[in-house]
Order: sequence, then C-alpha cells, then structure tokens
Amino acid sequence: MSDTTASQFSLDGFLSTRVRLIALLLVFYPAFLGAGLVTGNWLIGTNGRPAATDFMGVWAAGRLALDGRATSVFDWTTLKGVESAATGIPSDGYFTWQYPPSLLCIAALLALLPYVVAFLAWMAITGGLYLAAMRKILGSTPLVLAAAAFPAVLWNVSVGQTGLLTAALFGGGLALLRERPIVAGILLGLLTYKPQFGLLIPVALICGGHWRTILAAALSALATVAVSAAVFGLAPWTAFLKSLPVASQAMLVDGRIGLIKLQSVFGVARVLGASPELAWAIQGVLIACLAVAIAWLWRKPVADELKAAALATAALLATPYVFIYDLVLLAVPIAFLVRGGLTRQDCLALALAVVLVFAYPLVPVESGLAAIVVVGVVIVGRVMRPLPEASSLQLAAGARPTAG
Repeated sequence: MSDTTASQFSLDGFLSTRVRLIALLLVFYPAFLGAGLVTGNWLIGTNGRPAATDFMGVWAAGRLALDGRATSVFDWTTLKGVESAATGIPSDGYFTWQYPPSLLCIAALLALLPYVVAFLAWMAITGGLYLAAMRKILGSTPLVLAAAAFPAVLWNVSVGQTGLLTAALFGGGLALLRERPIVAGILLGLLTYKPQFGLLIPVALICGGHWRTILAAALSALATVAVSAAVFGLAPWTAFLKSLPVASQAMLVDGRIGLIKLQSVFGVARVLGASPELAWAIQGVLIACLAVAIAWLWRKPVADELKAAALATAALLATPYVFIYDLVLLAVPIAFLVRGGLTRQDCLALALAVVLVFAYPLVPVESGLAAIVVVGVVIVGRVMRPLPEASSLQLAAGARPTAG
C-alpha cells in the first residue's frame, strides 16, 4: 500500500471509528462543567457569588478601568481587592492582569456585564472565533467538531482564559495568509495582546516574503496601542512595562503560580532543580534553534500547511510562559497537519498528543509540553518524508506553493 493510500485510509478511518469518541467528549465537557457549577467550582461559588477563577482577573481589571483606575490593574493588591469584593471570599492567591493595556478595552466592555454573563459571553465569542478559524483551515464539519472536542478547549473554558482567542487569531492569520494577506496581518497584529506567542512570527513572515502581511500586522499592533492610549492614556503602558520584571520574578523565578504548571522547557528545567539563569539559558538556546528552523523551512518550497503547523508549534515551544489553557493553540498545527495529509502513524501520534493534553489534571508532570513535542515530531517527519500529494494542498484554494 502506498504512502498516499495509507494517508487517505488512515484519515477516513480516524473519522469513521472515532465519531463516537468525539461525541462522547462533547457530551462529557458540559457534564464536567455542570458538575463544577453544582459543586460551586465553576461560574458560581457555594456562597452564591462568582466563583474565583482566572477570568476574575480580567473582569476585575475591566471594573478598575471603568472606574478610571486603569493603571491600578498592574497593582496586584488593588486588583485583588476588587476580586475579593466580587467573590465575597478573601483569598491568599492572586488572579493577576498581565496583559498589555490594549486588551483593557475588551476587559472594560466585559465588565459592563454581570460577572457570570460576562464569563459566558467571553467564552461564547472567543469560542465562536476559534471554531471559525478551524472551519477555515479544515472545511469539514466533522473535523470542526473534533476541534471543538480538543481537551485544551475544556481546560480553557473551565477557567475563562484567553486560549480560544489566541488560537483563533493565530490560526485565522495563517489560514488567510495567501488568500487575504492584509486580513491575515491584522489578525496576527492583534495577537500582540499575548506577545510571548509572537516571537517567531516576524522570522517566518520575513523569510516567506509576506511583506503586505508584515505591514498590516505592524499597523494593526500600533492601532491597538493607539486606541488604548486614547481611551486610558499612556500611564497604563508605563505601568505595564514596569510590571514585567515583577511578574517575571514572581511567576518564573519564585514560582508563585506553581512551576509544574508551566508547559515549557523552562518550566521543566526549573522543576528539575535548574537555577533561573540556567533555565533561561536552555530556553534561549531553544529559541535560537527554533528561529533557525523556522527561517529555513519558510524559505523552502514545501507545503504551506507544514509551514503553518511548524510556526504554531514553535511558538508554543519558544515561550517559557505557557499554561495548559494556552494549548488550545496546539489545535492549530494539528488542523494544518490533517489538512495536509497524514499517515496512519501520524494519526496515532496526534491521538497521543490529544490524550496527553486531556491527562494534564491527572498526572504530576508537564504532559502539555510532551504533547507539543509529539506534534513537533510529526511535523519533522512530514517535512523529511512529504506525502506525494502534499505540494498541491495550500492554505488557500488555488494558491501556488511558496517558492524558495
């Protein structure tokens, strides 16, 4: 049986034999969240007030911004006071705001709503954008449902985080790169709300010669700064820049959020006893190697699906600051790999990656990082052993392969 035939058979088999599993997951997720609602661990606490989850930091920051205290969102004590008042429960922990002020406009809009309504609206809007991006990449409704069942989606929704938005912007930008380069640039520019995931995007776009996208991304990013400055002034940006070393010390050096939660090479190094300096050195070497690999790949005449998958996976590996809810972004390279064609072995490997993400709460290791590495291995294998038909499958219908 040829590799091409094996690829098609494997993908068809994956869809037909796993429909029940996908359906089971899509039923399990609401049941899981419903159990959290009944026990006071999701949305509403046992005291009838909002439950304390990550979204509380976003909503509280929005409340401060609406009250004319946008600069105070970077003062953890002040932010904690708003959170405690909302939940009615004093807490020793913090749900911090660590985003650039460009996201404050959205936080303020959400804070106009009651907390529970704001939480559900945030998940519905970002979830819809995520599914739209997956639809653009995959096309097939069963595959989009599989993307909805990706376990990181559940971990994101359980705490009200930003992973769905990150995946939507990253995946949508890459999916539209050939067809709508300006729109792609706008989406990638908006991704600067989480700058740690954009380290390698300029490398890829420059080496791929996507100059219109680069210009659009730069203007989009500048526009977010201009809008936030017009609404809240420049003081929040000054406070944001001053907060970066404080947040880095607390999260990456002191490990106040729990180092084992970091799904990164930096996090693994720290958990194994490496000093912050050594962990940073290891992470730095990895970033340099990834940059070289992305530059090399994006200059080669290989399928755009592989380039997109490699960039999204490398983005997750390059940052030391990545959590399980951020791994919704891992659905993007998996989707591009599916679109580009898979062997039976690839399908099994990607299934393992999905299991590793799902197992995160059950195992005391960085299973999310292991999932990223598994996807990376599949990409390397596909680059080294391209499927015969892969070169004709592009990001946009009718688009030609990238020239070297």
